[in-house]
Amino acid sequence: PLHVMSLVSAAGSLLSSLLFKLKHSQDDAEGFLLGDVQKQSIEKITDSQSCGTQEEKRICVQSFVYYLTKYNFYDHLGRLDVDKIKTFLAEREKHVIGWFSYRRNSSHRLSLRERALHGNLMTMFPGVNANEFLCALITDQALDHSIVYSTEYSFFQWIGSCPKRIPVEISNLRGSVVLPYRNQHNSQLSSDYSTLLGSHERKFLNNNHESAYACQVETLYKSIISHLEVRWW
Repeated sequence: PLHVMSLVSAAGSLLSSLLFKLKHSQDDAEGFLLGDVQKQSIEKITDSQSCGTQEEKRICVQSFVYYLTKYNFYDHLGRLDVDKIKTFLAEREKHVIGWFSYRRNSSHRLSLRERALHGNLMTMFPGVNANEFLCALITDQALDHSIVYSTEYSFFQWIGSCPKRIPVEISNLRGSVVLPYRNQHNSQLSSDYSTLLGSHERKFLNNNHESAYACQVETLYKSIISHLEVRWW
């Protein structure tokens, strides 16, 4: 039998960047998730020698774009303004894999408007199957009337007419027992990283390849110490 499992994958830096921007916005916000969908089939053999195939759908969120307020591309009934969406997304439209809604001081439940809006958005992007199109709900609430806020996020897919929460994997946050993750070396990424650092090297290093800012701080420190020694003696 074929079992299908869906999984959302996102980098921790991307997720934290999204939460940071939303938290520092002036109001509730909405936007679109960009990325791609990767599929692979895995054969599993149990102790009883029975064989089964599992298809894993990994929905990789790689970027996002957002509006600073709500109701920018739809009306109060959830009807879309397709022209506004196409103008806003431009070339990014082909990379859309879902959308998100952020609400302040709100319960973590999809509203009727969000459900209607998702149903309309599913049919607008032909590059993504309707049952793979993501909806991310992000909410926050103050803890016991304090200045500390609790942020909660969930990703949903629609199975028929019902939303189903799907698991999230933060791709660069793993346990210490995942040795391949800790030890894996990617020469291409290493080369790109070195090139990127080299392009900014002159901004931070002097001619001796020492940290320019650290050298300046050390010079200041020595001047202060010297001045204090003169005053002391």
